[in-house]
Amino acid sequence: MSSGNQRPSILKRMSIVGGLSSAAPKAKPPAPAPSPPRLGPDASIEERRAQFPAQWPKDAKDHFPDTPQGELELKKGIVASEAMRVDAGNGYLLNFATMTQRGHYPSDPEKRNQDAYFVKTDWLGQGTHLFAVFDGHGPHGTECAEFARDNVPALLQQSLKINGTADEAAVRESFRDAHVVTNERLSTSGIDDMYSGTTAISVFCDRGTLYVSNVGDSRTMLGTATEDGGVGCEALSFDHTPYRSDERERVKQQGAR
Repeated sequence: MSSGNQRPSILKRMSIVGGLSSAAPKAKPPAPAPSPPRLGPDASIEERRAQFPAQWPKDAKDHFPDTPQGELELKKGIVASEAMRVDAGNGYLLNFATMTQRGHYPSDPEKRNQDAYFVKTDWLGQGTHLFAVFDGHGPHGTECAEFARDNVPALLQQSLKINGTADEAAVRESFRDAHVVTNERLSTSGIDDMYSGTTAISVFCDRGTLYVSNVGDSRTMLGTATEDGGVGCEALSFDHTPYRSDERERVKQQGAR
């Protein structure tokens, strides 16, 4: 209580207990539960499963990469080529290699690789090369990716042979037509693409000039040698995802929710 005009120096919270009010000191909040110790890279499978039981299928131990069986499965899922070098025109040499790895799913170790790619050197003649990657997704992603791999390059080659490559606008139109027609063919191919599909990203090297075409969220990166002897990189494509405001508005206009 305070006397005269003096204000109380301490405000007390009134707690109601059994219909009676009494002044009570502010209760201390309960101490937070201690966080589980961080597991190091050498933690055993049993320790990881004990800490995160809901995230581990019952048979995960048999397929985890730390086990001989898991390591064998990872290696079985890798397909790679030797490094190669071709003439890119205008005094440039192009070094390239390919590698694809099946996703590792402990609960589904035999899941098919949903990636497909296309590589063809001297595609339209000396110094013209095509590189393309198709990343499938959904229940029938593998079929969608392989269908795009078999159709986009063939349609693009057919169009470029007719329109030529001297005019940049004609090259752009050829790329667009190849993807639009492939999409139309896929919808009538018998492949169930209701909840499945694929990205499609292509790099066409035309005697020193690079053309990049992209549908989806795969990405083309250009590696360059830096002045200090290191390696730099630069993105040559832009991902199509709803995280981009312009892409989000575009798909909304097409009926997406």
